[in-house]
Amino acid sequence: MRSLFALLFATLTALAAPQRPNVVLILADDLGYSDLGCYGSEIATPHLDGLAQNGVRFTQFYNTARCWPSRGALLTGYYAQQIHRDALPGLGGGGKGGRQSWARLLPDFLKPAGYRSYHSGKWHIDGPVLAGGFDRSLDMRNQGNFFSAKGNSIDDLPIKVPADEKGYYATIATADHAIDCLKDHAANHADKPFFHYVPFIAPHFPLHALPEDIAKYRDKYLAGWEALRTARHARQKELGLTNTTLSAVEPEVGPPYAFPTAMEKLGPNEVNRPLPWDSLTAEQRRFQATKMAIHAAMVDRMDAEIGRIIAQLKAMGAYENTLILFASDNGASAEIMVRDGGHDPQAEMGSAATYLCLGPGFSGAANTPHRRHKTWVHEGGISTPLIAHWPAGLAAKGELRRTPAHVIDVVPTVLEVAGVTKPTDWKGQPIPAAPGKSLVAALKSDVTIERPSLWWLHEENKAIRVGDFKLVADSVAVGVAQAVAIAVVSGIGIDTVYVCGVRIVVARGFIEASFNFKFVAYSVAIGIGDAVSFAIITCIREDTAYEVGDEVWIDVVARFCADASFDFKCVTDTISVRVYEAFTVAVVSICCIRALRIVRGVCIVVAGAFFRATCDLKFIACAIAISIT
Repeated sequence: MRSLFALLFATLTALAAPQRPNVVLILADDLGYSDLGCYGSEIATPHLDGLAQNGVRFTQFYNTARCWPSRGALLTGYYAQQIHRDALPGLGGGGKGGRQSWARLLPDFLKPAGYRSYHSGKWHIDGPVLAGGFDRSLDMRNQGNFFSAKGNSIDDLPIKVPADEKGYYATIATADHAIDCLKDHAANHADKPFFHYVPFIAPHFPLHALPEDIAKYRDKYLAGWEALRTARHARQKELGLTNTTLSAVEPEVGPPYAFPTAMEKLGPNEVNRPLPWDSLTAEQRRFQATKMAIHAAMVDRMDAEIGRIIAQLKAMGAYENTLILFASDNGASAEIMVRDGGHDPQAEMGSAATYLCLGPGFSGAANTPHRRHKTWVHEGGISTPLIAHWPAGLAAKGELRRTPAHVIDVVPTVLEVAGVTKPTDWKGQPIPAAPGKSLVAALKSDVTIERPSLWWLHEENKAIRVGDFKLVADSVAVGVAQAVAIAVVSGIGIDTVYVCGVRIVVARGFIEASFNFKFVAYSVAIGIGDAVSFAIITCIREDTAYEVGDEVWIDVVARFCADASFDFKCVTDTISVRVYEAFTVAVVSICCIRALRIVRGVCIVVAGAFFRATCDLKFIACAIAISIT
C-alpha cells in the first residue's frame, strides 16, 4: 500500500510539474531579408507566414555575414572570433579553425536537463556532429548538388548512395530526416523534451530547384530587380517593418570575390553588376529573371518542407509546447562562381548539370531595403528575419519586435525557456562569460534588450553598433574618380540641404551612456557630382577653420573614452582635413591611427582603430574619408 501511495504521489507530482518546452531551430542559408511573405516578399511562404502571424517577428536580428561563423555563434552564444570560428589578424581561425574545449554547443547544456537533441541538414561547424551533444544527425556535406546525397553522413558515418538517385532533392531529404527523428522521439522518448536543429542548405547556390517549383515563378521577375526592390519595399512599409527610404543601388558593387573564368563558363547572359535593367539585352533579362525564379522556387520548397515538419509536431501532440525559431545565416549572396560539378550552359536552368548563382542584381532585391550582400557587414549582409512561435509560451500574435538582436542570443534564450542554468566550467576548465543576451523578455513584449554594443568582423569588413548608431568600415579599395562610401554612421533623424548646388545629408542623434557621460554622434554625407559619402563620429566636438593660401583646413577634434564590454578603451585624436568651399569632410575613428595623403588633388584621410577583448580577441576597424576638389 505504501508503495502504491508513493507511486501515486510521484505521478501526481510529475503531472503538476511544468513540462520543459521543446525547441526547433530552423536555419535558412543565404536567405535575403525580404525573401519571406511576412517580410515583404511575393514568394509563397504560407507556413512561415503562419508562424509569424501567430508569433512574433524581429525587425533587427543579426548574423555574422557568413555561414560558418554564424553557425558557430548560433550554437555557442559567442562571437565567432572568440571561439576561433572566424579569422582574426595575427591569430588565424576562420572556416578551418577549431573551437576551444570549453566552447560547447547548446545540446551539451540541455542534456543534463533530460533533453534529446537532433540535427538534420547542413553542419559547417568544426568537429563531428555527435561530439557536439546531438543524439542523431544527418550531415548534408554535399552542398554543390541538391540532387545528390553523395558525401553526406548519418550519425557521422558516410551514407551509401544508390546508383539511381532519381527523386532525391536535398531540401526534401532534410525534412524527411527531421520527421523521422520526431517520429522516433514520439515512439521511444515521449517522456523527454527535445531540441531539433534543422539547417536547410536552401536557398544557397547552386540554384537547383524542382521543375514544378520553378514553373510557378518563371515569368514573375521579367520586370527586373529595380521593380522588385520597389515592390518589396512598399510591402515592408505596409507591414510596418520599416519606415526608411529605400537604399540606393550601388552599380559598382559586384561579387565579393573575383572568378573571371566563371563569367566565361556562364556565357554572355551573366552579369556581375546590378546594371540598369533596361540596359540588358532581352536574352540577359530572361536569364536573370529565370535565376530569380529558381531562387524563389528554392524558398517556396523550403517553406513547404517546414510545413511538413510542423504537421508532424501537431500529429505527435508537441506543437503547442514547442518553441520554433527561424532565421538565416547571412543575407542573400552576390557571389558568382562555378565549382563542384561545373556548369553545362546547354542544360535546363536549375537542373543538376548547371551551376548558377543569384548574383548582385537580384541579391540586392532579396536584401531589400538594405545595402550590400553576404560577406559585407552592411545591413544587407547581416540582417535576417527572425520568427519566434510558441503557442504555450507566447501570448503575442503577429507582433513585431524592434530590439537589435544577434545569433549569439539564441543559446541564452533557449536555456532560459528550458529552465537550464549554464555551467561555469566544463570538465574542470572555466567557461568564459558569453556576450549573448536572452531574448525571452523581448519575446513577451516589444522591449529593448540592453547591451553595451554589437560588433562584426569578417574578411576585413568591420562594424560596431552602440544603441542606434552603427559605424561600418569595409575592405573595398577607394577609387579616386568614383569614390566609394566607406564609413557609415546611422543616427536618429535625417535632414537634406543644398549649398551651392551640392547636396548635403545630415543625420544626427545621441547616445546616453553610464557615468553621466553623454556621447553625441554626427553623421554627414556630402554628395558632389557622382556622390561621395563621408561620415563623422565625434564626442565633445570642437571645430576650427583656417586658411593656408587658397586652401581651407578644418580641424575636427574628437575625444571618446568608454569602458564597455570586453574591457576595451577607445580614444580618438585630432584630424585635419583639407576642404574646398568650406565643406567639412572627416572621419574620426577610434585609437588615433591616422594618415593623410594627397592623390591627384584628392585628400584622403584614413583613421583606424582597435579593440582588445576577452579570449585574446583583437578587433580592428578602419574608416576612410575622401575630399574631392
